[in-house]
Parts: sequence; C-alpha cells; structure tokens
Amino acid sequence: MSTTFNISRNERLILDIVRRHEPILRSAIPAHSPFTQPSVFRIVNNLSEKRLLKVGKAEANGPGKPSPQILLDRSRYLSLGISVHTATITICLANLAAEQVSESTITGQSRGRDFALDAIRAEVDKMLADQGARDEDLLGVCLGVPGYFLSGQAQLNAPEPLEDWSLIDLHAVLRSHFGQIPTYVENNATTGAIGESLLGVGKWADTFAYLSIDYGFGGGIIIDGKPYTGANGNALEIGAMFTHDESSHRPALQFLIEILNSNGVAVSSVADLCARFDPDWPGVDSWIDQSIPMLNRALWAISCVLDPEVIVFGGEIPQELAEKLIERVTLHADPQGRYDRPLPTPQLKYTEAPKFGAALGAALLPLKARVFL
Repeated sequence: MSTTFNISRNERLILDIVRRHEPILRSAIPAHSPFTQPSVFRIVNNLSEKRLLKVGKAEANGPGKPSPQILLDRSRYLSLGISVHTATITICLANLAAEQVSESTITGQSRGRDFALDAIRAEVDKMLADQGARDEDLLGVCLGVPGYFLSGQAQLNAPEPLEDWSLIDLHAVLRSHFGQIPTYVENNATTGAIGESLLGVGKWADTFAYLSIDYGFGGGIIIDGKPYTGANGNALEIGAMFTHDESSHRPALQFLIEILNSNGVAVSSVADLCARFDPDWPGVDSWIDQSIPMLNRALWAISCVLDPEVIVFGGEIPQELAEKLIERVTLHADPQGRYDRPLPTPQLKYTEAPKFGAALGAALLPLKARVFL
C-alpha cells in the first residue's frame, strides 16, 4: 500500500458516519455531521472516486429529488491481521466494512520466527490472490503477539515459547516481509478484545473486560465501545498482579498442560489441548482447584476497578473448560455486602466471537488508524 494514501479528517468523519449507519441516504448524512448538503455531496463524490464509498440507488425521502444510498466500497481495500500464538498463527483479511473475507491458520512456531514469517508471507500472497488483490490494496498489517510492551511500545516481552518474538523491533520485522505497507503491533489480548467488541458481546455490551486465557493469562479492555490500552500499552496485563510464587497457579494453559502430562495425558501444546480437550481428563479438576483463588482475585480487581457490564472468558481456552471456571468463581470477597446488599457484579460469559476474533481484531486496527475516526 502506498504511503501516499491519505484522506482528510472531514473525509474520515463521513466514512465513520457511513460505517455506523450504512446503508444511509446521502441526504441524511448532514444530520450526523457539521457539513452542509453541498459539502457532503462533494466529499462523498471524492470518496467514491477513491473507491472508499459506493453510491447506490436513489430513494425518495420526502419532497424533492430522490437521494442515493451511500455504502462503504467493499471492492478494493483490505486490511491484514496476524495473531501469533505459541503453537499456531492465525491470519485474517478484512474488507473496508470490517467484515472478514478470508482466514487461515498455519503452524511452524517451533522452527523460529524467520521460518514463521516466511510462511505467513507465502500464505498472505495466496489469500490476496484468491481475492484478486495485491499488496497495493492493503491499508495496513497488524501483528498481534501475547506479552507486555516495553520501550514505549516498541518491543513486546512474550512468553517463553515465543522468545524469538521478544525484545525486538517487530515493526522492522514486519517491514522486512511487507515492504511499505503500514505496520501495527498490538498485544493479542487487546486484539481479541477488539474482535469481541465487533463480533461478540460488544454487540450488546459497550464496556467489558476480556480475559485472554492462552499459554499465559492476560486481558484487554473495551470502554464505551473503544479499546483502552493505558499509558504503556499494558492495560489489564492481569497476569502481572501475581507474585513469582503465585504465578504458577494463575489460570494459564501452560500449567494445565504440565498437570495433564504429569497425570499421564500426553498433551504437546495449547493447540493440541484445544483440539482434543476432554473435561474428564485426570488433572483438569486439580488445575481448576489451584487456579480459582488467583482467578477470583483477578475478577474482584476487574469488577471493582472497571465496573464492566461483562467479563469475557476468551483466548484459546476450550469452551467446556471456560464454563467450568465460570461455574466455580465468585465475584465478591464479601458476597453478603453492606446491609445485605452486595455490590452489583458483571456477567461472566464465554466469548461470543468466532475463533478468528483476535486476528480479525488485529485486521481492524489499520482501518481505525487510517480510515475511520
């Protein structure tokens, strides 16, 4: 994608209005904006020439000349999201309307970052060809990696299986494989929360916390429909609230795999765990027992500090396992409360987003950064 691609703030405002209300009559846009009808007519025409908006059929809307429907143009531009996990990598292409148009899962983490990036580049080339698209049609590429940010969000400190992705300039790594396409890097938990906000509980809840239960344990926050990442990009890095001695009892799937293996259930990775999970495996209940106190403490902190509508159990955790945790947790250190009226608590829900939610959330970041407000 050429770095000369630019649209003005006024154009972005119109695009955002159309995104939220499409299909919308052109004559209805001024009511949502500070612009006059002639200005809207001019901006819409400019965006249509840039293949960002599509002018549809005209419809009568009271007296006067019928007004055309305005929609986002889904025919040209795409955005790419890549979500790195400890055993797999998911890739997603989204169109201008934030709709998933293609997705893929690849393996190869054990062979190192460079091998994985070559495999990602080859798969992206295939996905683009299938869509009749080229690099020039990509508005951006966002890489999601688990871990916490360092050095002003220039580096991520990822879990041990992803050491090869840690403490390096991931923007430079992306540019080495994707050239001049604008690059973005985000924590996987935040991209998961973004995906959830568009495809899951965000359809009915404006403010929620997202728990990313994967090899590790992290989280993301959506406030009034928008992600909140904090001063250093590490908002809701919930796994960091535990001491070193406590950390092995947090609800992270790496410790479930260790317990299962010690009980004679051979599980090689998180992907293997998710593919074959059996709630009756010996060791599952032991992991839940050791995780509940740490999980309760995390939920109390989230509930009291953020007061969200819902706390989502997401990430790579199998649904049956997440539901077992939800059945066991408590949301109050003092469930009785003052005058027998406890503090209101959020709902607890297993993710309602599809399994590619984190990769799709990553794909939507360049759209937010370059196209919408």
